Amino acid sequence: MRDDVLTFRHTIRAPSAGTIVRRGWYYGPTFRQKPYDVRPMAAPIPYAPPLPWHRRKRTRVLILRLVIIASFLCGSAWLYRFAQQLQFLAQQQRWMSYTMPPDKIVLAVGTADAPALLSSPDYHKLWNLPIFADPSTTRFLPAVASNVPQALAQLGAGDVPVFVHGLRAPSHDMRLVSVSLNADYGEPFLTADVSVPASIYLGSRPYPCPNWGTETARFGRFKTFRIFAGQPDPADSRHFTIRYELDGKSNTIDGWLMPDDTVQLQPRI
Repeated sequence: MRDDVLTFRHTIRAPSAGTIVRRGWYYGPTFRQKPYDVRPMAAPIPYAPPLPWHRRKRTRVLILRLVIIASFLCGSAWLYRFAQQLQFLAQQQRWMSYTMPPDKIVLAVGTADAPALLSSPDYHKLWNLPIFADPSTTRFLPAVASNVPQALAQLGAGDVPVFVHGLRAPSHDMRLVSVSLNADYGEPFLTADVSVPASIYLGSRPYPCPNWGTETARFGRFKTFRIFAGQPDPADSRHFTIRYELDGKSNTIDGWLMPDDTVQLQPRI
């Protein structure tokens, strides 16, 4: 009868493989009631030559597992480095968009508020700059510098980072510009450094641009000196300003990022 007939859809596996496996469906009381697998149907041939090691199923399975494990380890290491690069890019974006308050005093030398700033936990003694009112004296007064954020301290080339921000010249990519305050024989001066920001590539970091044409702003001799945090110009992506007070007189330094990756510093007065 039809219900008692066994039918096989596939008969595979050559005799050289050692066994014969038959697969099919059992036609019982209901149509295709259950699948079945009959193995083995034949014993290995005793005098058949053994399979090479690279053709054995166990060897191939082992190799496949090792490849999967190695791929997982390499992928995990790559993902870890990629996550570190994304974290650095996020920190770099904070550097390029961070702006200190415009009334934040970066450095104060010989001013009336210098002792009060020096007693504050946010400020510390930085230099001993000479007072040039009386050249015959050798008297020194302490210079007080702010404890600026660590991000600015890492990027500033000099002792006191005054301005760090991302600027863009016309038809130019974004650049990371840092302006720092240094001292030379008691006379402070500003220096600017321009860097190409890091990219998405693994291990990429900001690298400096040649800045042989970058100007240096010197302040000369003074009795009192105070300089404030630099501010970017929201109306001009390549312009920034730095306000300072020299012997009680206020002035502003304008800075421009030039197309050749140099910085032009020019006092207004």
